[in-house]
Amino acid sequence: MKKCIKKIPLAVTIAGMIMMMAGCAGMNQGGYPMLGTIAPVVSTSGSSMGPVVAVGPIDVPGYIERASTIMETTVNMANVSSIDQRVYVLKREIPMVITENLRVLFAPAGIAVVPYTHGSVSDYRVAIDLTVFDIAGSGLIETKARWALYSKRVSAPVLVRDISFNTPVERRDDAGVNAAMSEALASLSRSIAQGARPVLEGK
Repeated sequence: MKKCIKKIPLAVTIAGMIMMMAGCAGMNQGGYPMLGTIAPVVSTSGSSMGPVVAVGPIDVPGYIERASTIMETTVNMANVSSIDQRVYVLKREIPMVITENLRVLFAPAGIAVVPYTHGSVSDYRVAIDLTVFDIAGSGLIETKARWALYSKRVSAPVLVRDISFNTPVERRDDAGVNAAMSEALASLSRSIAQGARPVLEGK
């Protein structure tokens, strides 16, 4: 008999995570950083001589987009739920963390990473669609994403990959969920770097 695993939107789980937020006047700018990044490594190589990779756009799951829309269109923050106010920070944090992770992972190979913006100049671009970032009742964060690598030479992606994995939540307190989310994004970033690096290095 199959076990029924109840999935709980991460927004509900982290509702109690951010106990100190900016005041209502600054809430639309997002809260303070929650998520950790991969630690930088000391590179023995010279200056960057590899390609430049722009990271983005990075699409986030629907519940985060919903909170973002509510926060950006509501005049009176008293009418916004505390959950939406607290999960809104992930809209900003997830792209920032993934971009920084890829910068750290690509740096030893001399590959430069920049955030993607319209009009930005780069040799390649990594676009990421994070479709699932939920915590299950079993104490696992489920992550599903599709990423694509684009070259400035052609319009179609040169590489497309789907990824799906679970990350254990060691502790269900604020620090434990925060650490699990950070590790999930680190695992996603490592998978992207591993898949894209042969193309970026011309192998």
